[in-house]
Amino acid sequence: MKAEDIRRDGVADVSRMLEGQVAGVTVQNVSGTFGAAPKIRVRGATSITGENKPLWVVDGIVLEDVVNVSNEQLSTGDPSTLLGSAVAGINPDDIETFEILKDAAATSLYGARAMNGVVVITTKKGKAGKLITSYTGNFTTSLKPSYSSFDILDSYNQMKIFNEMEMKGWLTYTNVLQQSRYGVYGTMAKELGYNPATGDFNVVNDPEAKAQYLDRFARINTNWFDALFNNSLRQEHALSLSGGSEKIQTYASASMLQDQGWAKGNEARRLTANLRTTFTPNDKLSYGFLANAYIRDQNAPGTLQRSTSNQGGFNREFDINPFNYALNTSRSTPIYNEDGSYFYVRNNFAPFNILEELENNYLDIKSTDFKLQGELKYKILPELTYSLDAAYRYVKTSQDHMIQENSNMPKAFRAGTIYDVDGENSTIAAINPYLLRIYNNAEAQPVSVLSYGGFRNRGTVDMDNYTFRNSLNYNKKFGEDHRLDLFTFQELRYIERNNTEYKGVGYQYDR
Repeated sequence: MKAEDIRRDGVADVSRMLEGQVAGVTVQNVSGTFGAAPKIRVRGATSITGENKPLWVVDGIVLEDVVNVSNEQLSTGDPSTLLGSAVAGINPDDIETFEILKDAAATSLYGARAMNGVVVITTKKGKAGKLITSYTGNFTTSLKPSYSSFDILDSYNQMKIFNEMEMKGWLTYTNVLQQSRYGVYGTMAKELGYNPATGDFNVVNDPEAKAQYLDRFARINTNWFDALFNNSLRQEHALSLSGGSEKIQTYASASMLQDQGWAKGNEARRLTANLRTTFTPNDKLSYGFLANAYIRDQNAPGTLQRSTSNQGGFNREFDINPFNYALNTSRSTPIYNEDGSYFYVRNNFAPFNILEELENNYLDIKSTDFKLQGELKYKILPELTYSLDAAYRYVKTSQDHMIQENSNMPKAFRAGTIYDVDGENSTIAAINPYLLRIYNNAEAQPVSVLSYGGFRNRGTVDMDNYTFRNSLNYNKKFGEDHRLDLFTFQELRYIERNNTEYKGVGYQYDR
C-alpha cells in the first residue's frame, strides 16, 4: 500500500492511519491523547492474556517499544500508554509504503513476535534528478463538545431532585457532611455552621435563607464542556528535499507538530528530522546511510494507575479526566464564587475544584529518540545478492507526575487532621482512609503522613538497541513458469532498557 493512498490528514500518529484502510486489521483508539498507543489487531487476537499487538518494522529494522504496554493497560487508560506508541515519532510525510504481514514467512524473518502480525514501513529515498522541495501543512481544529449530544439534566431540574430528596429525608445535612464527596448541598450544610470570624451564621438555618442560598445554584447551569475544553488547533508543518545524481541520491526532511490540546491540561509538541543518502557506484554495489531524530514535549492531566477494590471491581483514585468530569458532574455546581475565587466541592474528604486541580496535578512527558542506520547490497552473482543492515537506536523518555500541595490528593492525606485547610475534624479523621492508623491502639486518633508539600512521581526509561544482520538472497528463474527463491540470514540484536523510578512524598514545589 502506498502511504498517499491511506494517508489521513489531521492524524498525527502513523498507527492510526491504518484504521479502516486494510482488510483484517482493526484499530481501536483507547485515548485521543497524542502518543497513546491504539489497540491494533491483525486478523484477530492470538492470545487471551498475552500480547496481541503487531510488530513494527521500519526500513528492515524492528522498531522496539520503549515501554511494554499490556492488553489491560491499553484498555484502562494507564498513564504508561502515553509512551506506548512505537511509531509516534515517525513523520507521516516520510513514509513511502506500508505492508501488512501475517504468515509463516513473517515468523521466519522476525521470530515468534511476528505471530501477531507485522507492519512493515518503508520510508522515502532520494531520486535522481533535479532538487525537489516539498512542503505540507495540515491545520486541524476540534470543536468543544456540546450538551446537545448528551442527555444530562440542567441545574434547575437537578436542584428539584435534590430538594425532593431532602423533603423525603434521603438527604440530611449531618449525613452529607460525613461523605467523602459532596456538592452544593454539602457546601450549604457547611455554611450553616457558626463562623467565629464574623460572630454569626453564614447561612441562617431557616427555609427562606436556605432557599435563597440554593436559588443561585438552580439558575447557574454550568457548562462544563465550555469550561474544560478548547476549540483547539493542531498544526503540522513538514518540509522535504529530494534529489541527486545517478550515483548519489539524498532525501532530507524536517517536521513540526503543535497541538494546543482539545481538553484543558493537554498540550503536545513534536519535532522530527530525517536524512537518507544512497550511493550506487556501479551495477553491483549500493550502500546508504539513514539518520532519524525525534523530540517530543507533552503535558497531560495527572492520573494514577488503576487499582482493584476490595469488592473485586476497579478503581482509579483522584481521577481528573476532563471528559469524565464534564459528563458526571452536576451542572448546579459553579466554577467560581461570586467574588471570582474558586468554588470548592468536596472530593476524597478534601476541597476540590477541577480547574485548580488541572493547574496543580499534571503529567510532564519528554522523549528523545535517535536512530542511525547503514545498509549495503552487493551482487555476488546476477542471481545472488548479499545484504548487510546495521542500526543503532537510543531513546530517552521521562514521565513526571507533579502533584502540588494545592491539589486534591495532598489535601486528602491531611483531611480531618490539624493540617487540614478546614481545620481539625475528628469525625472526618475517623473515616478518612488516607490517614495512618496507629497499630495496636484503636483509641488513638489517625494521623497524617503528609504534613506539608505534595507528591512527585517520576519515571524514566533509557533504551539502547543494536541490530546487525547479514543475508543472502538467491533468485533464479527457470523458463517462463518456474522461479526459485532462497533466502538465508543471520541477525544479532541487543536491547537494554534502564528504568528508574522516584516517588517523592512531601515534595515542596515552592522551595
